[in-house]
Amino acid sequence: MAVWLHIGTEKTATSVVQAGLVRHRAALAQAGWLVPRTPGGFDHRLLSLYALGPERGPVDPGWRYHHGPGFPDYAAFEAWLPDALAREVAAAAPDHVVLADERLSLVADPAGLARLRGLLDRLPGPVHVVVYLRRQDDLMLSRYQENVKGLGETRDADAWCAADLAAPLYAYDSLLARWAGMVGADRVHPAVFEPGGLRDPSPFADFLDRIGARGVLPDPATGAERRNVGVGAAAVSFLRRLNATRPALAGPEEPGVRNAVLDTMAGEAGAAPLAPSQSVLEALAARCAGANAHVARVWLGRPDGVLFRHAGRHAAHAVTAAEESAVARVADRAIAALDRAAAEAPDDPARRYRLSRALAAAGRPEAAAETARRAVTLAPGSRLYKQWWISLSREGG
Repeated sequence: MAVWLHIGTEKTATSVVQAGLVRHRAALAQAGWLVPRTPGGFDHRLLSLYALGPERGPVDPGWRYHHGPGFPDYAAFEAWLPDALAREVAAAAPDHVVLADERLSLVADPAGLARLRGLLDRLPGPVHVVVYLRRQDDLMLSRYQENVKGLGETRDADAWCAADLAAPLYAYDSLLARWAGMVGADRVHPAVFEPGGLRDPSPFADFLDRIGARGVLPDPATGAERRNVGVGAAAVSFLRRLNATRPALAGPEEPGVRNAVLDTMAGEAGAAPLAPSQSVLEALAARCAGANAHVARVWLGRPDGVLFRHAGRHAAHAVTAAEESAVARVADRAIAALDRAAAEAPDDPARRYRLSRALAAAGRPEAAAETARRAVTLAPGSRLYKQWWISLSREGG
């Protein structure tokens, strides 16, 4: 038996891969490929939470909002997971076990890796690690966007990205070396996540090919369409201000409001992403240059030392943080409209969800009151609601 561990990195279509594994779990199992349920029903986030240990695990957002409520405390969880996973694998007696948790790429401390090694040692067979590497500037900006969308981040792109420069994740040579020290260099399989870097246009099909399961499914791309919502600069600007002024509405505790806002703002066709200043991007490039050349030569056999052959999307096309003031005015008017809508909306359990729809009235004072009243009956993501937000974005300067 062999264990195949997809460790990310983050923002490399891991949700697409995980959706495909879940959708085709039964067919894969029939062919001898087990996608366990014990570490998580969709992703296997319990693995990285286990690696964090009793000090950091209980304070991680993933524990608090997704997995913690199922256990009386972290000690009960860490006592349960190794045995439960080993029992599930033993009962299925598969030829291969497939695990996928992109946050494993963030585990950099020896203690966390040792905990994970102990857990995996309970499973028979060698462990192989598949890791996708994305341009660090694109990765950094996607990470910032996700923190604003889902974790209540209030700092602007410059401040957050400058603080994130030292994250171990961006040093790909060290990332690969850590996992090589754990499972052996011949069992670490890196891939470049960019056009031309994958063996198949479908990230799920590419992953199956790399673990030797490509022939198991007749159409591996089917059912692997799940993607995270991407939003543009105006939406990030708005959500950041909403986090700062109305944290109870935008935080993880209120997914209805957050998802309604994201669904609407995703209608900004072709919206440029938000990026930090050029100095931050240059600092990141300088930090990563030597490591990327090493990975290209040593791990991928590229004598020219070029790891990424395509320019970063953010660096080439983004609205910079310094230019954020124009879209900030859109966000500020939206928050003012939220206040007006709050004065009119009934105080009931659905109030916050309805208020998210009233944000489309921002910047259009003459329609604000009517919009707030109509928001009670509008469905989230409706065509009219999207048209309101798109017209607001265009008027925002």
